[in-house]
Amino acid sequence: MFKFNNISSEDMGLVVRELPPISSPEETLNKLDIPGGVPILQNWGHGLLEKPCTCHYEGNNLDKLLQWLRGSGKVIFGNLKDRYYKSYIGNKIPLEQILRNKLYKFPVIFTCKPFGYLLDGGIPITITKQTKLNNVKCTYKSLPTITIKGTGSATFIINNRSFKVTNINGEITINSEKESVSNDRGEYMEGEFPYLDPGENNISWTGSVTEVIITPYWRTWI
Repeated sequence: MFKFNNISSEDMGLVVRELPPISSPEETLNKLDIPGGVPILQNWGHGLLEKPCTCHYEGNNLDKLLQWLRGSGKVIFGNLKDRYYKSYIGNKIPLEQILRNKLYKFPVIFTCKPFGYLLDGGIPITITKQTKLNNVKCTYKSLPTITIKGTGSATFIINNRSFKVTNINGEITINSEKESVSNDRGEYMEGEFPYLDPGENNISWTGSVTEVIITPYWRTWI
């Protein structure tokens, strides 16, 4: 089974006969030739993942099925229930064949962003003093959302990497994935947007901070 946008395939009368294999994203490399030297391979990021499911339909509301299996959203596969993928459905569902024979096998292809997101990474963590964060399943750097509450200025530190916020004025939120600061207050942040490492993350700060809320969005290679 799979869940797409919080709806289970089982609840929609869709029988999943084959789930996508467990796989990791491929690196996109570019070879840079150096005159008189050894060529250098540059990492340009990671490609999208295609995750096909083989299905047949046993329900009685095809319009509802087709309305569900379209567009973008979060998908959870039954062979990796602890994580979701940011995806969109990139193929046309063969309506005519489904109408002719409910047992006809057809693919539902999810085109996914390169990494998995652990479900528990979406749970906010509230801290009021120096601490350590770790998720043993996290295997790639993660882009958190961090809300800092307090007044004045503060320097926030993760594993010796720091950024500074000024004019907190109650609270300020840093969204690392979107590279944005709440309420268009980007001028009050100095430094690179923070990220969390696989393994241990030492969290500390200086300044008049009363509370920090971190939603880690732990990421995985698969």
